[in-house]
Amino acid sequence: MLHEERFVVQDWFLHEWYIWHQEGSLRAQGLPSLFAQDAAGVFDPHYAFYGGTLYTIAGMIALVIGHHAAYLATWVLAFAMAYGGWFWLAHQAGLGRWASHLPAVLFITSTWYLSAAYVMGSWAQTICFGALLLGLAAAFSILRDDRLRPLPALALAVAVTLYTGSHNMTLMWATTVLLVVVLAALMVIPSLRPLITRRGLLRLAIVAVPAVLVNAWFLLPAIAYQSHTVIASNADAAHKMLLNTIDGTTAQHLFNLGRKRVDPLLPRLAVQLPVLATASIVAGLLIMRPRRNSPWLRTALLLLAVAVATWALMTQSSVINGLPHPYDMLQNPLRLEAYINLAICGALIATLVLTRRAGPRRRLWVWVIAGVVAFSVVQARQQVREPLTPWPPEVLWTAMPYDTSKDSPTRSGQPQHPTADYTDADVPLYIENRPFKSVRFPSPMAERTDRTEATVDARPGEVVSSNLKASPRLIHVDGARIVSRSDFGDSYLKIDADAKPGAARIVVTTAHPWPVTVGRVLTLLGLLSLAGVGVAVVTRARRARLSAG
Repeated sequence: MLHEERFVVQDWFLHEWYIWHQEGSLRAQGLPSLFAQDAAGVFDPHYAFYGGTLYTIAGMIALVIGHHAAYLATWVLAFAMAYGGWFWLAHQAGLGRWASHLPAVLFITSTWYLSAAYVMGSWAQTICFGALLLGLAAAFSILRDDRLRPLPALALAVAVTLYTGSHNMTLMWATTVLLVVVLAALMVIPSLRPLITRRGLLRLAIVAVPAVLVNAWFLLPAIAYQSHTVIASNADAAHKMLLNTIDGTTAQHLFNLGRKRVDPLLPRLAVQLPVLATASIVAGLLIMRPRRNSPWLRTALLLLAVAVATWALMTQSSVINGLPHPYDMLQNPLRLEAYINLAICGALIATLVLTRRAGPRRRLWVWVIAGVVAFSVVQARQQVREPLTPWPPEVLWTAMPYDTSKDSPTRSGQPQHPTADYTDADVPLYIENRPFKSVRFPSPMAERTDRTEATVDARPGEVVSSNLKASPRLIHVDGARIVSRSDFGDSYLKIDADAKPGAARIVVTTAHPWPVTVGRVLTLLGLLSLAGVGVAVVTRARRARLSAG
């Protein structure tokens, strides 16, 4: 990823392009924008519904080192958070320095993890899972401690901010799975209950709540308006996409010990489950035969049950498509493989802990699982190094958004429409096919503002086509009104009755409905609160060191 020139995946260009736009907004105004501005479509409300804070953080880094380097740096951050989170969790469980690396290595070399990064370019999703793991490790540390310490507090603040500000679908699914697993664990593992104290929960809330509020500037509009977007209103498309990808969950693919392609046309796409690791964990539990009331045995069995249940779910398209909305918008069942890998790595930690009291022969099992992890590393290298077939130019043009600016990182030489996923579905779709006069608003990116205007040779009451994205809840149009939209989300505008005949002037600016205004206020409160908590924690830690000295 860092050095290979032929590393090409479609979403790679999309994310880098959106980082570039957010960087431009930050450079011009010092604040992030809810909109991506493109020559083919202005005021696309992408950041209002997808990864607003993640793009902003990447854009801030891009101000210093450039958008491409910033993008690579955030990928490194994703891997580091996932690895560090597992290592920290294993170390807190009581494992030694070397054993704590095993679940971390197993996770980031898994077929799902590398496929998400090296085939699908699932940048936001990968960041979200890394933040989840770092946040879990920090939360356990804070719950077990007697006071809030600087490093765990910082780790929790960063993790929660990224977890709630990067990928909404993963946030929804992972939070639901986490709550179910935590409740089940508290029921079957009584020794966990003393960890949940009022003071511990209060320490978590002091950091986690402001960190969530940091994302309110885009999460609140997303919550308020997501059900009106095109993508949320088109469940049939998500269901069809899932049916088209369900073949990858057959036994011949999931339980293959090699890393065979699931699709001959997609190099590096492997979906095999961690079969060897699972078998080794089960064998280890049988060899050690721990007491039935052992909390670590119950932890391992619970997580193995979660893995099996998730595997059963991911193979049943009818069940997934029948889930309550928006859980049925999964699009690809292989997304659920992440939770299988999470459960297996957690079960591995529990099994490794059980070996501490095992005899010398039983400790040999650790070398068995170490061999499994080493095998996973070898397969990971094989998967990542599989040669790519260069994509033809027309495919790359489709993958790249277009902007007329010579500075665009993905300038392809021909216009392509940005996504219409987040335009307003309540605007009726125009289905007739007759010519209209067209008005092309210049991209505000040229001026680095959230305002654009154009003049069109049209009469009052006449309908004209435009490159304005249909999002009337988030923008204000002066001189015309949006009456319908195209398949690409572009708007058809009806000229106001008081417009100047032959020279109708249309001005488009950002709107400030209550979700946007309240969200910005909450974000400011979250940032100020985190700053205050940080100062208080550092001050208290310094006083504790002075008193101890």
